[in-house]
Amino acid sequence: MNLEPFNPGFSTADAQYPSLELRAGELHLRFIDWREQPIHAVFDDVVAFQWGEAQGATELRNDESYVVTNSPWLNQYQREELATAAHRHFKLCFNEVGVLEVLALGVSVKS
Repeated sequence: MNLEPFNPGFSTADAQYPSLELRAGELHLRFIDWREQPIHAVFDDVVAFQWGEAQGATELRNDESYVVTNSPWLNQYQREELATAAHRHFKLCFNEVGVLEVLALGVSVKS
């Protein structure tokens, strides 16, 4: 498993606690960012996601976003034919608030 820094088009640094809503394969992520601006991002064709309140001991920056390559979690979903080769494992770190991990085709920011 490797982590590559990823810019999703928004920053999770010093963000407020996010809200998550899954609708028809889309995961809607909403939060207030460090500038006190509302952020609405949508993950497309989501096959799985998880939220963890604590990040645990890690060398990762806790305010960055990553794409996980060689992900055992994604590999399992691909073996079970629940995810395609185009799906990616996204990991968004929200400082001390928690970590969002999503298996999806992509993520976009909505205005």
